[in-house]
Amino acid sequence: MPIHSMADTPRPHGRPPHALRWMTTLWLLLLALPASAGDAWRESRVLAFGEGRDWVLVRMPGLQSERVVFPAGFEPTALTVTRDGKTIVFTSQDAHHPFDALFAWDWKAKTAPRSIGMDTGRHGEPALSPDGQWVYFAHHPESDGPPGQHTSKATAQITRVRIDGLNYERLTDAPGCHFAPAPATSGKVIFLHTPCDFTRSIKVLDTRSRQVTAIRTAGLRMEQLSLSPDSKRGVYAEMRSDTLALMEVDVSTGGVKQLHKFDRTGPLARPQYGRSTNEILYQHDGAVWRFDGKTATRLFPFLSQESQQ
Repeated sequence: MPIHSMADTPRPHGRPPHALRWMTTLWLLLLALPASAGDAWRESRVLAFGEGRDWVLVRMPGLQSERVVFPAGFEPTALTVTRDGKTIVFTSQDAHHPFDALFAWDWKAKTAPRSIGMDTGRHGEPALSPDGQWVYFAHHPESDGPPGQHTSKATAQITRVRIDGLNYERLTDAPGCHFAPAPATSGKVIFLHTPCDFTRSIKVLDTRSRQVTAIRTAGLRMEQLSLSPDSKRGVYAEMRSDTLALMEVDVSTGGVKQLHKFDRTGPLARPQYGRSTNEILYQHDGAVWRFDGKTATRLFPFLSQESQQ
């Protein structure tokens, strides 16, 4: 019987081993790359609309709505939801907090809301980081009111805490109120700033260096900022004498344009991006509306029948 060396051993037909190793390495590198902008728009998200005890969650991209019934003693002023829709983070007063405190609630498990903020001061406008691990919000331990309506020098600062209530961090420490944080996919946070009058500016905070730079330096009564899934655009409400305007800002250039305007029946619009850059969901007159770039359509009410009576 002839003796064969390894070099003489015939190989099966197909790609040589070094080519297979190269392809495997390339595939692993592709898996490690961050999601593309298109992927960010297709990922599941949950939007929230409402006021007081009347809130609905809207799942994207399917636009399915679900009403939330909060435990007695809670009337949320603002809330955000994890991507899986299981945990709600909200601000509300309760029996132990005379000003808005910060709570996390595993509402699907029907557990009691748990406090994850500070024991003192008003907490405002919570927003989750893209990975769902951090809650960003506006806070000052001596604040007793919203931005521009508080005791002297108790100006709101951008603050964060892990969703389990650990690692509380104050990220800004500068004059004026810092509010409406919108965490971006880059690790930065876009937010609104006011010297505590009716003027506003849009700024960006680098959470690593703690440096703050201005994106847009002039504006009146800008409120309720939120980012697109790819973090390239922001949408916010601009309060005017008798109208609310939905405005869009380009995060890279600071350019602003008006998207839509409607009669103001309340102070909150909570504008948020839907399934594309042309779709904005917002609340108005007790209902959730959809603006598609041309036409505004009423989708469904968020007020309960009891509240409408």
